Amino acid sequence: KLVYKIILTLFPEIKIEDFSKLKVATRTVQVDQKDIDDTLETIKASRSILHDKEGVVENGDRVEVDFEVKHDGQILEGGISKNHPLIIGGKNFIPGFEDNLLGMKKDENKSFSLVAPKDYYVKKIAGQKLDFSVKINNVKSVELPKVDDEFVKSLGNFQNLNQLMDNLKEGITEEKKLKEKQRVRLEIINHLIKNSSIAIPEILVNQQIDSMIGNLDRDLHSNGMELGLYLAQMGKTQDDLRKEWHDEAEKQVKTIMILHKVAKDNNISASREEVDETLSTTVQSMMMKGEIDKTNLDMDKLRDGISSRIINERVLDFLEKTCSA
Repeated sequence: KLVYKIILTLFPEIKIEDFSKLKVATRTVQVDQKDIDDTLETIKASRSILHDKEGVVENGDRVEVDFEVKHDGQILEGGISKNHPLIIGGKNFIPGFEDNLLGMKKDENKSFSLVAPKDYYVKKIAGQKLDFSVKINNVKSVELPKVDDEFVKSLGNFQNLNQLMDNLKEGITEEKKLKEKQRVRLEIINHLIKNSSIAIPEILVNQQIDSMIGNLDRDLHSNGMELGLYLAQMGKTQDDLRKEWHDEAEKQVKTIMILHKVAKDNNISASREEVDETLSTTVQSMMMKGEIDKTNLDMDKLRDGISSRIINERVLDFLEKTCSA
């Protein structure tokens, strides 16, 4: 005699406001000479020649550093890095960080404090005092290549500098268009989340947090770190992480639910043929890169994921065309 117990989580009721009159203004994409010059400098840096240096750190040098960043005595999330490469003067860190490395030597340690800008992109620490511990592991001087015909031809099928510049302008234009598309889509989604009624079951939020933690664990493993050790260094537990990520996970679930609702209401779908075609291409690419063993693949799960990505992209395209001004 068998007794079955089945627990069902019902798909939540979703009420989305009429978005047909919602209009998000799009911005004209422009590329100026500074954009092109900056990109060319990045290309030159990627082709630079490095020379070991025994002296002190100066502007333009490439250094590798170990660092820790603390706020109120606690290590920040992502605030630990080993052998982090950095070009002094590149201004890729909080203002003042690179200035504190000037004059240091290989194997030297230093501690200092900085105040994050009030408009810093990580809102949690914007305007806050941060404590840094830094060790210089390596110092190299950087010899940049001369931009001549030989350099230009080494970058691809370019005959002269003008052809290269035109190509850079085209690439930067496409990149800016993509960023503008992402900005418009995000603004539309945020508006729909704010003005829609969605009763999200907590089990879906917890599943999303599980997925986020799983992604973090895989990223750490790819960099030779363990999740438990990472959390210990930050003075946190998985429960702390789950509490911190709850609101973001809830927002992600609401986004998924809204995209599903819009797809259903507007008959947006993906055919079995196009899903299978994308699946075949994806599996072949992953196998060629040695990322998977086909015998261990969950094809149904992979197929569902591909179908969702195709549908979501079509829904976002639909929303963008409907709501862009």
